[in-house]
Amino acid sequence: LGFGGLMYSLSNIAEKSFNSVSVYMPFIVGAVSIILFSIRQMKMKQPMINLRVFKFPMFTLGTLLLFSGMLLILSSAILLPMYLKASLLFSATVAGMILLPGSAMNAFCSPFVGKLFDKYGAKKFLPLGYLLAVISSLLFVFTISVDTPIWQVILAHTIFFIGVSMIIMPAQTNGLNQLPRKLYGDGAAVMSTLQQIAGGIGTALAITLLVNGQTLHMEKFPNATPGELMAEGTKHAYIFIVGLSIIGLILSFFVKRVHVEKD
Repeated sequence: LGFGGLMYSLSNIAEKSFNSVSVYMPFIVGAVSIILFSIRQMKMKQPMINLRVFKFPMFTLGTLLLFSGMLLILSSAILLPMYLKASLLFSATVAGMILLPGSAMNAFCSPFVGKLFDKYGAKKFLPLGYLLAVISSLLFVFTISVDTPIWQVILAHTIFFIGVSMIIMPAQTNGLNQLPRKLYGDGAAVMSTLQQIAGGIGTALAITLLVNGQTLHMEKFPNATPGELMAEGTKHAYIFIVGLSIIGLILSFFVKRVHVEKD
């Protein structure tokens, strides 16, 4: 009820105003349900999801950064393939090949980030990761059009995923490191649950902003082609991704390195 209501509300905002019953009612139901669920979990001796892990500040901050990182990944994952196919007119296969270098770079960098994490800690990786996310998102905002050179898309996408490789694992590991050993399982369960929720919210937000950007552009340019509308909608959505990356960058400066207790 909680997250389903919020995601349904976000999905409807793309086509209706917040004054619409189908928007604000699911939002209210979702918000109230999450509050009631949280209160219930805090009172239970054996909660389904132990929210007491949020009493540890670095875990809470790490969870926020992990959540925002997943939002970045999944928003971009839904936007770029649609843009490549609808605006640049590539086939699904070619669009996948265009996005392959970024994903491959993420797979290549992740083991090195993991290896260096113990030496340098999350405080070194997270600001750099979010900075790269800001840079790559700005590149998309300023270059996306119906005739964007493909090398620019590949470059921005690759920079984006290099940054992502420095966000997800450091945020998750540093956050879990602050928990007592008896709460490791609860912390992992909370992070895993929120990653799934981030997937739904990220997709809903991306589509909502995409449609909203298309609507705004159509009002100014009624004769715009479908490819132009998709490009402008994607650009509009990436403005949100820039803002989210900047918020993550600011939060990353408050991260403190946490060492695992050996006892």
